Amino acid sequence: MEVIDVLQPPYSKRPYFTVDTTKKSVPVASGGTGGTVYVWSNLIGKFSELDNIRLLSVGFYIPESFTTANPNAPIYDNIAGPPAGPAQGDMWTALRTQGDQTAGHSYIYEGLVWLDLDSRPISNVMQLSVTNTPNGTNCGWLPGFGSSLNGLFNIPFPNYELTLDLYCDMTSVIPGAYPGLAGTDFYITAALYCNDISMIGVPSALNGLIIKITPFIKIMHTRKLAITA
Repeated sequence: MEVIDVLQPPYSKRPYFTVDTTKKSVPVASGGTGGTVYVWSNLIGKFSELDNIRLLSVGFYIPESFTTANPNAPIYDNIAGPPAGPAQGDMWTALRTQGDQTAGHSYIYEGLVWLDLDSRPISNVMQLSVTNTPNGTNCGWLPGFGSSLNGLFNIPFPNYELTLDLYCDMTSVIPGAYPGLAGTDFYITAALYCNDISMIGVPSALNGLIIKITPFIKIMHTRKLAITA
């Protein structure tokens, strides 16, 4: 049997942005996790033991009036190091080369560390993982012949379906291959690392609207999902 499912996060869990045409770009807000890593927890569906999965494609949709933009981080004089007391998602661009910081590079605070944005892909990135509960922590990256490092896939722009057609060998994961993965049923979750949303050319009449972003993964597999929402 072959079943094709398109998995998306529940509407309340999707990342979003608020239109503000007084700015060149606006940040994307998390759909329930804070910071700039947008984890879609609680995907609607549980996979059964030894389900054979082929990952067909991934992508994300936003209305056609919008597109993504590179983050616009403020210049910071980092002669004494990074800014003190940062919050998740804070960004800055180094004024000078100092220690591990490079002049002109932008940095973002994620997971209690400063990450160099210039060392990450300029495109949007999706990362797929396996968990033991709908809201569980990452038990391991989704396995797949030919998949990229750590389940990462670069999505060049919105409203684009990145064709993958990768076989995911779940028999190498279930049971017990990943620490913390209890039992034989499992869930697939994903994180979307999404750039800012450009406001250039956006009609001012849309100011104040909250626009949802819809990530998706398309999967062909052999056992029906157990609906969990």
